[in-house]
Amino acid sequence: MRKLSPRQFFKCSTAAVDAANWVGHHRNFLDCEKTRGWPIAPAEITHRSTTTCHVANICLRLGRKVRWNPEAERFVDDPQADRMLTGAMRPPWRL
Repeated sequence: MRKLSPRQFFKCSTAAVDAANWVGHHRNFLDCEKTRGWPIAPAEITHRSTTTCHVANICLRLGRKVRWNPEAERFVDDPQADRMLTGAMRPPWRL
């Protein structure tokens, strides 16, 4: 995953969105691939936002607090919560 510098993060997170000409995230992403520009929702920011939601859902399912290590993307000393990070794969798929 590409790391953003503080300057790049600030530039991305404060980009104004023109609501009248909004074409959606998919079109914006494809346009940025062509122009090498920054998308409205950079992958790193989106990943961190989604991870927060997944961790909150795991807390709700477990019915207790957990400690999250964002660097390792694992729970701290909690194998039960770690198992909930990925779902079971259907046969014949396996890792």
